[in-house]
Amino acid sequence: MTRVRVIPLLSGMLRRDKSTFVMGAPSQPFDVPVIMFLVRTAEANILVDTGIRDPKETPPIHGSYEHTAEHRPLALLRRHGLGPDDIDIVINTHLHWDHCSNNGLFEKATFYVQRTEIAYAVAPLLPHAHGYEAFELGLVPPFAGTKFEVLDGDGQITKEVSVFLTPGHTPGFQSVLVRSGGLACLLAGDNIPTHENLRGNTISDFTPSTIYVNLEDYYRSIRRILSFGVPIVPGHEIALIGRKNLLS
Repeated sequence: MTRVRVIPLLSGMLRRDKSTFVMGAPSQPFDVPVIMFLVRTAEANILVDTGIRDPKETPPIHGSYEHTAEHRPLALLRRHGLGPDDIDIVINTHLHWDHCSNNGLFEKATFYVQRTEIAYAVAPLLPHAHGYEAFELGLVPPFAGTKFEVLDGDGQITKEVSVFLTPGHTPGFQSVLVRSGGLACLLAGDNIPTHENLRGNTISDFTPSTIYVNLEDYYRSIRRILSFGVPIVPGHEIALIGRKNLLS
Protein backbone atom coordinates (compact mmCIF):
# COMPACT_ATOMS: atom_id res chain seq x y z
CA MET A 1 0.00 0.00 0.00
CA THR A 2 1.33 3.43 -0.93
CA ARG A 3 2.08 5.51 2.14
CA VAL A 4 0.07 8.74 2.23
CA ARG A 5 2.23 11.82 2.67
CA VAL A 6 1.32 15.39 3.59
CA ILE A 7 4.20 17.66 2.61
CA PRO A 8 4.42 21.41 3.34
CA LEU A 9 5.83 23.46 0.46
CA LEU A 10 7.15 26.99 1.07
CA SER A 11 5.69 29.33 -1.57
CA GLY A 12 7.20 32.52 -0.19
CA MET A 13 7.49 34.70 2.88
CA LEU A 14 5.41 37.70 3.89
CA ARG A 15 6.43 40.24 6.52
CA ARG A 16 3.48 41.22 8.69
CA ASP A 17 2.76 42.40 12.24
CA LYS A 18 2.43 39.63 14.79
CA SER A 19 -0.59 41.28 16.41
CA THR A 20 -2.51 40.69 13.17
CA PHE A 21 -2.07 36.93 13.39
CA VAL A 22 -2.25 36.50 17.17
CA MET A 23 -4.88 38.70 18.79
CA GLY A 24 -3.44 40.65 21.72
CA ALA A 25 0.19 39.92 20.85
CA PRO A 26 2.66 42.83 21.05
CA SER A 27 3.15 44.70 17.81
CA GLN A 28 6.34 43.43 16.18
CA PRO A 29 7.56 42.30 12.74
CA PHE A 30 6.58 38.75 11.98
CA ASP A 31 7.72 36.45 9.15
CA VAL A 32 4.72 34.63 7.71
CA PRO A 33 5.44 31.62 5.47
CA VAL A 34 2.96 31.02 2.68
CA ILE A 35 2.49 27.25 2.58
CA MET A 36 1.01 24.94 -0.02
CA PHE A 37 0.38 21.38 1.11
CA LEU A 38 1.07 18.47 -1.23
CA VAL A 39 -0.96 15.38 -0.32
CA ARG A 40 0.24 12.24 -2.10
CA THR A 41 -2.02 9.19 -2.04
CA ALA A 42 -2.38 6.06 -4.16
CA GLU A 43 -5.37 7.67 -5.85
CA ALA A 44 -4.22 11.20 -6.49
CA ASN A 45 -1.73 14.00 -6.11
CA ILE A 46 -3.55 16.78 -4.29
CA LEU A 47 -2.56 20.38 -3.63
CA VAL A 48 -4.17 22.24 -0.78
CA ASP A 49 -3.92 25.87 -1.95
CA THR A 50 -1.62 27.18 -4.66
CA GLY A 51 0.35 29.96 -2.97
CA ILE A 52 1.59 33.34 -4.16
CA ARG A 53 3.07 34.48 -7.46
CA ASP A 54 5.93 36.69 -8.58
CA PRO A 55 5.70 40.11 -6.84
CA LYS A 56 6.04 41.77 -10.24
CA GLU A 57 2.72 40.16 -11.23
CA THR A 58 0.98 41.06 -7.97
CA PRO A 59 -0.88 44.29 -7.14
CA PRO A 60 1.18 46.60 -4.89
CA ILE A 61 -1.60 46.59 -2.25
CA HIS A 62 0.10 43.58 -0.63
CA GLY A 63 3.47 45.26 -0.17
CA SER A 64 6.81 43.60 -0.83
CA TYR A 65 7.45 39.97 0.00
CA GLU A 66 9.96 37.21 -0.61
CA HIS A 67 9.21 34.92 -3.55
CA THR A 68 12.29 33.58 -5.29
CA ALA A 69 12.69 31.03 -8.08
CA GLU A 70 12.87 28.22 -5.51
CA HIS A 71 9.47 29.25 -4.11
CA ARG A 72 7.66 28.89 -7.43
CA PRO A 73 5.17 26.02 -7.51
CA LEU A 74 6.74 24.27 -10.47
CA ALA A 75 10.15 24.26 -8.78
CA LEU A 76 8.60 22.98 -5.55
CA LEU A 77 6.83 20.15 -7.35
CA ARG A 78 9.89 19.26 -9.41
CA ARG A 79 11.70 18.32 -6.20
CA HIS A 80 9.08 15.63 -5.71
CA GLY A 81 9.26 14.38 -9.29
CA LEU A 82 6.04 16.09 -10.32
CA GLY A 83 4.93 18.56 -12.97
CA PRO A 84 1.76 20.68 -13.12
CA ASP A 85 -0.14 18.03 -15.09
CA ASP A 86 0.55 15.48 -12.35
CA ILE A 87 -1.69 17.37 -9.94
CA ASP A 88 -5.10 15.71 -10.01
CA ILE A 89 -6.93 17.79 -7.42
CA VAL A 90 -6.61 21.27 -5.94
CA ILE A 91 -8.49 22.16 -2.78
CA ASN A 92 -8.69 25.90 -2.19
CA THR A 93 -9.28 26.35 1.54
CA HIS A 94 -10.47 29.86 0.66
CA LEU A 95 -9.90 32.43 -2.06
CA HIS A 96 -7.57 35.00 -0.54
CA TRP A 97 -4.79 35.91 -2.96
CA ASP A 98 -2.05 34.04 -1.07
CA HIS A 99 -3.96 30.75 -1.36
CA CYS A 100 -5.02 30.70 -5.02
CA SER A 101 -2.62 32.85 -7.05
CA ASN A 102 -1.28 29.88 -9.04
CA ASN A 103 -4.55 28.10 -9.78
CA GLY A 104 -4.02 28.70 -13.49
CA LEU A 105 -0.93 26.47 -13.58
CA PHE A 106 -2.89 23.28 -12.97
CA GLU A 107 -4.95 22.88 -16.09
CA LYS A 108 -5.74 19.19 -15.63
CA ALA A 109 -6.71 19.39 -11.97
CA THR A 110 -10.20 19.33 -10.50
CA PHE A 111 -10.65 22.31 -8.17
CA TYR A 112 -12.83 22.27 -5.04
CA VAL A 113 -14.16 25.30 -3.18
CA GLN A 114 -17.19 26.12 -1.07
CA ARG A 115 -20.17 27.88 -2.64
CA THR A 116 -20.31 30.37 0.22
CA GLU A 117 -16.66 31.27 -0.38
CA ILE A 118 -17.20 32.08 -4.06
CA ALA A 119 -20.30 34.13 -3.23
CA TYR A 120 -18.36 36.27 -0.79
CA ALA A 121 -15.14 36.44 -2.80
CA VAL A 122 -16.81 38.03 -5.83
CA ALA A 123 -18.44 40.76 -3.71
CA PRO A 124 -16.75 41.06 -0.30
CA LEU A 125 -17.21 43.85 2.19
CA LEU A 126 -14.77 46.65 1.43
CA PRO A 127 -12.46 45.96 4.43
CA HIS A 128 -11.91 42.46 3.02
CA ALA A 129 -11.64 43.40 -0.66
CA HIS A 130 -7.82 43.61 -0.81
CA GLY A 131 -7.43 40.02 0.42
CA TYR A 132 -9.45 38.80 -2.54
CA GLU A 133 -7.98 41.32 -5.04
CA ALA A 134 -11.64 42.06 -5.61
CA PHE A 135 -13.27 43.36 -8.77
CA GLU A 136 -14.51 46.43 -6.90
CA LEU A 137 -10.87 47.53 -6.49
CA GLY A 138 -10.44 47.44 -10.26
CA LEU A 139 -8.50 44.17 -10.06
CA VAL A 140 -9.01 40.72 -11.49
CA PRO A 141 -9.01 38.17 -8.63
CA PRO A 142 -6.47 35.37 -9.08
CA PHE A 143 -9.24 32.75 -8.85
CA ALA A 144 -11.08 34.25 -11.83
CA GLY A 145 -11.21 31.71 -14.64
CA THR A 146 -10.85 28.68 -12.36
CA LYS A 147 -13.44 26.01 -13.12
CA PHE A 148 -14.56 24.87 -9.69
CA GLU A 149 -16.40 21.88 -8.41
CA VAL A 150 -18.58 23.75 -5.94
CA LEU A 151 -19.30 22.23 -2.54
CA ASP A 152 -22.18 22.98 -0.22
CA GLY A 153 -20.65 21.95 3.08
CA ASP A 154 -18.64 18.87 4.03
CA GLY A 155 -17.44 16.49 1.33
CA GLN A 156 -15.35 13.39 0.68
CA ILE A 157 -12.70 14.16 -1.94
CA THR A 158 -10.82 10.83 -2.02
CA LYS A 159 -10.77 7.78 0.24
CA GLU A 160 -8.26 9.46 2.57
CA VAL A 161 -9.09 13.15 2.12
CA SER A 162 -12.22 15.01 3.14
CA VAL A 163 -13.16 18.66 3.64
CA PHE A 164 -15.25 20.33 6.32
CA LEU A 165 -16.92 23.72 6.17
CA THR A 166 -15.34 25.75 8.99
CA PRO A 167 -16.25 29.43 8.50
CA GLY A 168 -14.58 32.16 10.48
CA HIS A 169 -11.50 33.46 8.76
CA THR A 170 -13.74 33.69 5.68
CA PRO A 171 -17.41 32.74 5.24
CA GLY A 172 -16.65 29.67 3.14
CA PHE A 173 -13.42 28.44 4.66
CA GLN A 174 -12.87 24.69 4.46
CA SER A 175 -10.48 22.59 6.54
CA VAL A 176 -8.93 19.44 5.13
CA LEU A 177 -8.79 16.14 7.01
CA VAL A 178 -6.35 13.41 5.91
CA ARG A 179 -6.73 9.90 7.36
CA SER A 180 -4.72 6.81 6.46
CA GLY A 181 -3.69 3.62 8.23
CA GLY A 182 -4.67 4.82 11.68
CA LEU A 183 -2.90 8.16 11.23
CA ALA A 184 -4.59 11.51 10.69
CA CYS A 185 -4.04 15.25 10.57
CA LEU A 186 -6.29 18.22 9.99
CA LEU A 187 -5.08 21.14 7.86
CA ALA A 188 -6.72 24.06 9.68
CA GLY A 189 -5.31 26.77 7.44
CA ASP A 190 -5.83 30.39 8.35
CA ASN A 191 -8.36 29.64 11.07
CA ILE A 192 -5.31 28.55 13.09
CA PRO A 193 -2.37 30.29 11.40
CA THR A 194 0.35 29.44 13.95
CA HIS A 195 1.01 27.21 16.96
CA GLU A 196 0.60 30.31 19.13
CA ASN A 197 -3.07 30.46 18.14
CA LEU A 198 -3.74 27.05 19.66
CA ARG A 199 -1.50 26.05 22.57
CA GLY A 200 -3.49 23.02 23.69
CA ASN A 201 -6.52 20.93 22.85
CA THR A 202 -9.38 22.94 24.37
CA ILE A 203 -11.15 26.10 23.29
CA SER A 204 -9.61 27.96 26.24
CA ASP A 205 -6.20 27.33 24.62
CA PHE A 206 -7.27 29.18 21.48
CA THR A 207 -6.33 32.76 20.55
CA PRO A 208 -7.89 33.98 17.28
CA SER A 209 -6.18 35.94 14.60
CA THR A 210 -7.62 39.37 13.89
CA ILE A 211 -8.44 38.42 10.29
CA TYR A 212 -11.95 37.03 10.37
CA VAL A 213 -15.42 37.79 9.05
CA ASN A 214 -17.60 36.39 11.85
CA LEU A 215 -16.17 35.82 15.33
CA GLU A 216 -19.04 33.61 16.49
CA ASP A 217 -18.63 31.34 13.44
CA TYR A 218 -14.89 31.37 14.04
CA TYR A 219 -15.17 30.01 17.59
CA ARG A 220 -17.80 27.48 16.55
CA SER A 221 -15.43 26.20 13.85
CA ILE A 222 -12.51 25.92 16.27
CA ARG A 223 -14.65 23.79 18.57
CA ARG A 224 -15.49 21.60 15.60
CA ILE A 225 -11.84 21.29 14.59
CA LEU A 226 -10.91 20.28 18.13
CA SER A 227 -13.71 17.67 18.19
CA PHE A 228 -11.90 15.52 15.60
CA GLY A 229 -9.24 14.72 18.17
CA VAL A 230 -6.41 14.56 15.62
CA PRO A 231 -3.19 16.58 15.23
CA ILE A 232 -3.94 20.06 13.90
CA VAL A 233 -1.70 21.65 11.28
CA PRO A 234 -1.60 25.48 11.32
CA GLY A 235 -1.70 27.29 7.99
CA HIS A 236 1.24 29.71 8.34
CA GLU A 237 3.50 28.01 10.89
CA ILE A 238 7.20 28.42 10.11
CA ALA A 239 8.12 25.30 12.12
CA LEU A 240 6.44 23.16 9.44
CA ILE A 241 9.00 24.09 6.78
CA GLY A 242 11.33 21.20 6.06
CA ARG A 243 9.05 18.51 7.48
CA LYS A 244 9.01 15.43 5.22
CA ASN A 245 5.54 14.16 6.16
CA LEU A 246 3.00 15.70 8.51
CA LEU A 247 1.09 12.40 8.60
CA SER A 248 3.42 10.55 10.92
